[in-house]
Amino acid sequence: MKPETHPSVAAWIESAEEGDLEKALSVVAEDCTFTSPLTGLVRFEGREALGELIKAVHASIDDIRFTAVGSDGDSTYFLRETATARGVPFEESQIVELNDAGEIAAVTGFMRPLPGAVAAMEAIGGAIVEAHQGPKAAKRLSSKSKFVAKIIGYADKQGAKMAEETVGAERTA
Repeated sequence: MKPETHPSVAAWIESAEEGDLEKALSVVAEDCTFTSPLTGLVRFEGREALGELIKAVHASIDDIRFTAVGSDGDSTYFLRETATARGVPFEESQIVELNDAGEIAAVTGFMRPLPGAVAAMEAIGGAIVEAHQGPKAAKRLSSKSKFVAKIIGYADKQGAKMAEETVGAERTA
């Protein structure tokens, strides 16, 4: 991590890699927002709601490692991380915005590739649903998500094959 990384951002990164909910919540503003990289239908508002999301992430996402940190030199940071959800690797980028007090006021996430994003949605969504509605509701969500994941996985492989055959794209995996 670069020395110019703001202490709140450094703690945010460490909390994700270590699975430390209290450390994460200690650096976010009471009225913080988190815009989901998985759906345009959900935005987590407030420290309590963000805490629920972070608990679900810690329970369902593995191997979180931040690989890059950048800044606009003021109050906005750009983070890149790798992780796995149910054994499927993915990358996430975050835009982290600080308020005047140096607290994290807003986080906007972006995720790729699509199979990893779907696995993360299934894992995180399942953890949230199970915590609030029980294991039966989580199982119902999981069965629907697995169907989507299979379709996405097939489409991903077929799309890669077509790109390779038609425009000479090179497979990366």
